[in-house]
Amino acid sequence: TLGQAVEQRIVRVISGNREGFALDPRGSLPVIGMPELTGAVPTGSRLLDRLAFLGSQSAARLTEPGDVVFCSGAEPRAVVDVEGGSAVQSPARILRIDPLLGEGLCPEVVAHAINTRGGHGASWRSWLLPRIADGQAAPLTAALSALAGERAALRQRLDELDQLRDTVINAVTTGALALIAAPDPKEH
Repeated sequence: TLGQAVEQRIVRVISGNREGFALDPRGSLPVIGMPELTGAVPTGSRLLDRLAFLGSQSAARLTEPGDVVFCSGAEPRAVVDVEGGSAVQSPARILRIDPLLGEGLCPEVVAHAINTRGGHGASWRSWLLPRIADGQAAPLTAALSALAGERAALRQRLDELDQLRDTVINAVTTGALALIAAPDPKEH
């Protein structure tokens, strides 16, 4: 369980930051909190001024590459911060796997387990941590990275299609563009 892994120091659970979250759209420090975990806003869309945030914290906690950021409660949620360097906003927490003791634990697998069967209402300490077989970490990470790239490309394509839809609607409603019905492909 996650609680046993914490006791054995295989993983560390680090509390999120409670203050200093004056959002700045020109900032360079990404925030991961409940809005990102629940999908209300995309990860990386809320930013802080790095110097202002670090100056306001006596013990600012930032993620490291591969950290799992999670929340517990009725709807447990988790994401992996692949790049690290994000400010985690409480009540979200950081789950950091020890690279030497955490053999067989893959951040993406842990996050997936939390998202799909986290315990829903049960204490996070009782959540099961799935392990992967020896030699599977690198191929799994590569496969998941490729899938994440495909998801990002599809998300960008959907955003572009939404922009095109808006442009066509605005152009037709303002009279800047006139559409004609396409001929039926069955008729020649």
